[in-house]
Amino acid sequence: WLTAQLLSWLQAGLQLDGGFEPNLVSTQSWAGAAGYLRFAPDDMWSLTVRGDWLRESRPAGEQGRPAPLFLSADYVVSGTFTIECRPHETTIVRLEYRHDESGTPLYFRNDGVATSQDSLTLGLSVHFDQVVHL
Repeated sequence: WLTAQLLSWLQAGLQLDGGFEPNLVSTQSWAGAAGYLRFAPDDMWSLTVRGDWLRESRPAGEQGRPAPLFLSADYVVSGTFTIECRPHETTIVRLEYRHDESGTPLYFRNDGVATSQDSLTLGLSVHFDQVVHL
């Protein structure tokens, strides 16, 4: 991870990954990236935009195409937009929209599978600095 505080109210992060693996069929490879921008105008509110991408190459050899290392699709991509509120030092409330997409149908739907999906999540996190006895 590479992170940077670009301005007092703007933070950015980037992660890159990649590699290859020779096998009996061919040499497989993968590459991925993730990044975010977080806008925090004050201690209570923030907006974060994130993106992720992973691609896998499985070239065919004389014995066919090798099994996937990570995914049953050649690529997956996601994008997320999060609104965060911290009304108290121990409380975080997040509303998040996420879009996922892939090169082949991976995501379950009522009518089968699809190459994309969208989700909306509302989350509440509370942490305790001391042991709580119930």
